[in-house]
Amino acid sequence: EAERLLRGDYQEGVTEVRNRITIQLSQHQFDALVSLAYNSGGGGLQQLVDESGLNGRQYINVPGTIIITRPTSKFAYVEGLGNRREAEAIIFAEARYLRP
Repeated sequence: EAERLLRGDYQEGVTEVRNRITIQLSQHQFDALVSLAYNSGGGGLQQLVDESGLNGRQYINVPGTIIITRPTSKFAYVEGLGNRREAEAIIFAEARYLRP
């Protein structure tokens, strides 16, 4: 049951990326954005797209924007979320998948 739920949540992240990103992505860029969408929802992904200019091919802005995209819970910084955003930024920029 847990695996089925996780797959469903993951698929929602995939769908969000496919619906909101209009440009070509490499696999590692796609992976980073799916992780972000999975963890912060479509609103977090849309915030990233809007603030970074990603759909305008402003790839260089994306890692910095990932780091500041919703690393909070109830307006307080959460270290675990900040760490996750940093890992996603590294995946996007460097295709380097870090172990937790």
